[in-house]
Amino acid sequence: MLGTSIHKKTITGLLLLSVLSILIWIMPAMIGFDASVSLRLLAIVLLSIYIILAFEIVHRTVIVLIAATIAIIIGITTGLFQADQSFEFAIHSVDFNTIGLLLGMMIIVIILAETGIFQYVGIKMCKASKGNMWKLLIMMSVFTAVTSMFIDNVTTILLMIPITISIFKTFRMSPIPFILA
Repeated sequence: MLGTSIHKKTITGLLLLSVLSILIWIMPAMIGFDASVSLRLLAIVLLSIYIILAFEIVHRTVIVLIAATIAIIIGITTGLFQADQSFEFAIHSVDFNTIGLLLGMMIIVIILAETGIFQYVGIKMCKASKGNMWKLLIMMSVFTAVTSMFIDNVTTILLMIPITISIFKTFRMSPIPFILA
């Protein structure tokens, strides 16, 4: 039964990808927009990433690496950018300060998770809300807003998602609606 649903999901995702890829290829000409071949191909690659991620056809790390490689190959073969100049441009375009900050915060979040701080904060919020989901949502929103005043938004998200997951493991519910809220 599980294999059948995975198979249906894969077939549905690939059919959707095929139909939308054809539309991306023919629609610009139909509406009078002059899109280059490289632009169309890169749009199809981007669309492929979203569909394959949404339908979970392939693991997200694998699809992103494959898509990045394909995008680079398309860019070089269609002349969108020169291979010898592109590497230097790419290196200068990367903000290593941001990458360092995110890497450091991920390490801090892992260490904090091992100490149990996320479970502690989650239990305190659950007790304070007395099981009322609306109160819990407001408390988490206020906590997120206050935290975001002192540290940047990405770091706040890295801190709040483990707390949210911890809280909803207690309730045995999906944390996705609260993460999206």
